[in-house]
Amino acid sequence: MQSSAILFLTSLVVASAASEDFLAPRKLSSPEEVFQKYYDLVVKDADVNKTISELLDWAKEEVQKSAGEIEANLKETGYINGLGHGQQFNLLWPGAGYSSVSCGGQFEVLSLLQKQGMLHIGGIVGASGGATSAILALADTNSEWLSSSSRSLLFYYHVMEAYKTDTGDKENYQLAPYLVNLYEHAIRGDDSFASVQHRYAPMAVCSKSPFWFGAVNTGFFNCATRQQCAQATQASGEATVKGFSTGDAINGVEGACRDGGSVSSFPGAGNISNIFFNSYYGMDKVTTITLDSIKELFKAGVTDTISLLKSPKLQVPCTGECSKLAKVRAEVQAANACETRGTCTQWYDMQSGSSTTTPSGCHA
Repeated sequence: MQSSAILFLTSLVVASAASEDFLAPRKLSSPEEVFQKYYDLVVKDADVNKTISELLDWAKEEVQKSAGEIEANLKETGYINGLGHGQQFNLLWPGAGYSSVSCGGQFEVLSLLQKQGMLHIGGIVGASGGATSAILALADTNSEWLSSSSRSLLFYYHVMEAYKTDTGDKENYQLAPYLVNLYEHAIRGDDSFASVQHRYAPMAVCSKSPFWFGAVNTGFFNCATRQQCAQATQASGEATVKGFSTGDAINGVEGACRDGGSVSSFPGAGNISNIFFNSYYGMDKVTTITLDSIKELFKAGVTDTISLLKSPKLQVPCTGECSKLAKVRAEVQAANACETRGTCTQWYDMQSGSSTTTPSGCHA
């Protein structure tokens, strides 16, 4: 929902770059080599891996402090039934660039509560940075999808930080091509890939015509290959010169796609409620990523999600930079509530090639 405003601000940053040098793509080695270089750096960085463990431990302590209040509130609001069984929630993560590291904080809180039986995490619909966080979060799961954490998400965001810090790449002309390799690597395991296939839906603006005529808000699901999952994730965040000119190709999909997609309820989600999370914490966090911002944003996601689940209204208002663009930081939404917000969405099954449009009667 907030992605269009953020997209507009981002486009101003891109438009301000006048020189050819600024717009020219960087000449680097192959994307595979680039990914491997920074992946190896993070694997060997003891300080980074210590930080990841410390952040996860901190989140666990914060959840333990509030677990009683959260459980009582979920019972009071009807999300834990009389038998003590928690309901399933789908997650809606709109775009916010690198600020979407904060989605990892939310995912960690929900994962810890899932282990206690207070709720169950269903699928994740993500746009732009929200899509990046979604594929990395769902990659860290076991074969039964009952045990999950944000460890992989934090690790791969540190790989992105290492690349950005070392190269100075502002990613204004195009998103760094190595990111496709990063996403593929994250879901290389069979359990990870199966989790993403069944529970992940990246959103993008797609068109079969030049100049984005007839562009449609599009959600992809059930990807047939790891590369398809990765390409759809990359396209979802392509708020760049390349994105607004030619867009990104996705294997098996006619036309091209770019950033600007809006999150919407999963088709056929039935009575499953959504947890909506606006991960915008300021424009400086959207376009840059640092070691400090990863810590700050992850902790913000933890804190705001705990506040959400303790709130009698199951809603947290925006404050600070967020309030300049939206009213709500996070909220629990009734099933399909997001479909009423005026956007026709085409849902594309990447295995069968079939599509459906929501809400019912909407013409994409």
